Amino acid sequence: MKKIYLLLCIAFITVLTSCSEQTSVENNVVKIWWYKYDKYNLHNFIIEAAIDKIKYQAELYDIEIDVRQFSYSDLSYNDYILKRNLAIEHGDLDMTFDSSGNLYDLKDKAISYDKIENYKNIFDNLKNQYCIPLCTDLRVNFINNDALIKYNIEPKNVISLDEYYEIKQRMKAEGAEFNLNAAEFDELVDYYYRKNNLEIIKEKNNLYIDKNAVLSTVYDVIDDIENNYDYDYFIKNSKHIFGNDMEYKIIEKRSGYEFSGLMYNYLALNYKEFSKNHPSIENNTIVLWDNNRYSAYAYNNYFIPCLFIPQNSKSNNVYIIADTLLSDGFQISLYNSGNAGVITNSEDVKKLIGFNKDWNYVGVKNITDENGNKVSLKSYPLKEEEKLYEVLTRGYKIVRNMDMSYFFSDGRHYWELKDFVAGMVIATIKDENILKDFDKIANDFIINLNIIGN
Repeated sequence: MKKIYLLLCIAFITVLTSCSEQTSVENNVVKIWWYKYDKYNLHNFIIEAAIDKIKYQAELYDIEIDVRQFSYSDLSYNDYILKRNLAIEHGDLDMTFDSSGNLYDLKDKAISYDKIENYKNIFDNLKNQYCIPLCTDLRVNFINNDALIKYNIEPKNVISLDEYYEIKQRMKAEGAEFNLNAAEFDELVDYYYRKNNLEIIKEKNNLYIDKNAVLSTVYDVIDDIENNYDYDYFIKNSKHIFGNDMEYKIIEKRSGYEFSGLMYNYLALNYKEFSKNHPSIENNTIVLWDNNRYSAYAYNNYFIPCLFIPQNSKSNNVYIIADTLLSDGFQISLYNSGNAGVITNSEDVKKLIGFNKDWNYVGVKNITDENGNKVSLKSYPLKEEEKLYEVLTRGYKIVRNMDMSYFFSDGRHYWELKDFVAGMVIATIKDENILKDFDKIANDFIINLNIIGN
């Protein structure tokens, strides 16, 4: 009898040991999910680069990973979100990538990222959030200096978005006539939106707006349009224009100049993109798209992917895998692709991308001149290089100090209020009597805002 009891005990211990070993193995597997969008190629490119780096690191450290890529051919994005969030609830997912806005609903389920070794090196304004962006982004536009000179405005190397908007207002005061197309209308609404500090305010889980400020903005835009634009065609065809003609071209009609027309295609944080694509910058003033809210919603929320790790991750290796994406090596590889700016503050990164210790761009000094001095390779003549150096220095100053509260949000509210203002402007020019019902219309907007925002 004692022998039978002893054999049963041994068998039981063997089963427990086997289960324990199996659980340990499962806990070491890093389960990673992401969704490949049909568009937003830059978003996909960065995540694919991250996955490649993760696979390399996993093989190097003998870590088992389970990467699952989803796309519309598998299921819709909304269905994917439900599936992903359920996996997180059950502890079946260790890491995922998405935009900051699309991860916002998981903000209370994130780990503390301090356990990641290289986390200490990322920019301070990116820390203590629910996710970590894999890169930075800040765009530039170019405006025609000939148009500035025609209206007695002295060109500069680099200006802010607010300076750009104010220049256009000064030009209109001097008689300039901009063609009212979708791009010009969008910038006009944004100018007064910013000038009047419009925002959707959240208090005690309720959303509301300053109706007086919104109404004042509507009047400001209408007054500007009626005094400075030939607007009849645009207003009558606004649905058609917004639906099909969103080409970005700002045209000054009196001079015939295309005032600006590149739609922020170039990155203010990466010299390699300029050296590779070589846009003409000699006769242009460069505009930094430094609007915290607009850039965060219009670009960052869609194109910059972020890393998210849930609190109930069961993997013992998830921090090792995450650490590789914050490493100098991965950040430099993204930068060298010409598609992204870095997020890390390490001295090696600064040197390798051409910055000194104070984040002033000095060029990547990787060649030796005839006197034996280390110098950087130039892509433009000296004056244009100086302009580009100023762009890069100011660009990284902005991204390192920007208020990121707009980036780390659900990414919807800015658009909703701006669209509301734009819609009220067009409706009022068509029929001014609509403003008699503004209070009711605004209240309905607030109600709908709270329905979709909570």
